[in-house]
Amino acid sequence: MKKSTKAGFNVLGTIGKVSDKLKGTKCKPRKTKEFLANVALLNGYFRTTDSETWMLCAIINYYFENHGCTSNFPTLAEFFDCSVLGLQAYRSEFESLLKKRYISNKETLDETEIGLENAFELSRELLSCISKNRILVISDCVPVKKTVIDMVKAIGECVYDQDNSADSHNELLTLTFDMEEKFKSENFLKRIFERGLANYGRERIFLYYCCYNFMLGCETNVDQAIHRIYDKYERMDVARSFLEENNNLLKNGFIEFTKKGTLTDAQVTITQKTKELLFEENIDLYTETAKGTNIILPEKIAAKKLFYSAENETEINRLTSSLQEDNLKSIQERLCEKGLPKGIAVLLYGAPGTGKTESVYQIAKETGRKIFHVD
Repeated sequence: MKKSTKAGFNVLGTIGKVSDKLKGTKCKPRKTKEFLANVALLNGYFRTTDSETWMLCAIINYYFENHGCTSNFPTLAEFFDCSVLGLQAYRSEFESLLKKRYISNKETLDETEIGLENAFELSRELLSCISKNRILVISDCVPVKKTVIDMVKAIGECVYDQDNSADSHNELLTLTFDMEEKFKSENFLKRIFERGLANYGRERIFLYYCCYNFMLGCETNVDQAIHRIYDKYERMDVARSFLEENNNLLKNGFIEFTKKGTLTDAQVTITQKTKELLFEENIDLYTETAKGTNIILPEKIAAKKLFYSAENETEINRLTSSLQEDNLKSIQERLCEKGLPKGIAVLLYGAPGTGKTESVYQIAKETGRKIFHVD
């Protein structure tokens, strides 16, 4: 005989009755015989305690009353007519519902945890079972391990949703510290902290936001990002640090300008170095391929020892030193001050086979620069 999959009572109807009795009660409903009987039915169905059932009913009620929207502590506090702080007394009940996978939290890296920001989303399996009046079955699933890229995306989304208030900026900073703590052993974070950003929380957020935009396929507008991340007392100083190119993110080679003009025009993106730190072994997915083009990548060049006359060796060493990143920036600043173009042009001459091309290859190899071959 086939076992019935029906719940044995009207689940949605019972949830509705319990929700009606809970609404506006400040989490102190009148415990009538009917109310207690309905709660007991749902306790058996969901395998929950009384207070867990109350919270779950409130979340389900909000879902149906608001066309499938996620709920949070403020919206649920409004349902119960109590303070958000008062609802925190039921934190363990929410944590239990998260662990049972009846709900998930879309505002945290670990969807079974409560964070500073919360968006409680109902399980699709739970919704299907209660809607079809079936016995509740939540399938076992292996949680997907979150990565530092998930952290970057989560922080980037938070930056995008900022309302530019001081409280909002401080909440973003606290949220970032909380997320960073979970991934502090990751190479990406360790290198960021080692390279001068350990004491600059908002600059790290700016970097994460640039990474987030890069993954979306867009550049970061400096002015908009500053308004979303910094409070009004910091913005002008930060903006000046970018346009004068002495910001830590620029100086440490984490980001670079793609367009530099006025503050409203300026755009930046992450450098190749940052991409390699963030994506590691998956860097090939985020790097433009040189295949089928005239670009020669430095890592594709075989290192060779070349021998020159004393005079030529001095000139080659001077050129190689000039193309090292720190030296090049200094040279370009001096050229810019004099109103001159910031590029470096070099003419190599000599008979075929004397090493002109190979010299270019080895300089590119040593300085980490790509070669664009033009016939």
